[in-house]
Amino acid sequence: MDGSILLGPWGGNGGDEWDDGVHTGVREITLVYGSCIDSIRVTYDNYGKPFLAAKHGGIGGSKSAQVRYIFTKSPDT
Repeated sequence: MDGSILLGPWGGNGGDEWDDGVHTGVREITLVYGSCIDSIRVTYDNYGKPFLAAKHGGIGGSKSAQVRYIFTKSPDT
C-alpha cells in the first residue's frame, strides 16, 4: 500500500513481534486487561469488509474494552 510506514517494534521483556499485514483501515481494537494490558486484537477494514486478526499477547486479564471506529464512505470514492 502506498504511503505505508513501518514502525516499532515496542514492548516489554519477552513476547514476539507481530504484523497483521496491510489493510485499508481499522474498525475496532479490543484490549483484554487486568492490572495491565494482557492482549490486543484488531478488526481491520479491507475495502468495506471486516477482517478479524489474530489475538496478540497473553491469556491473562478478566476485563475487556473495545475501541470502535465509525467511518463513512467519502462521496468521492
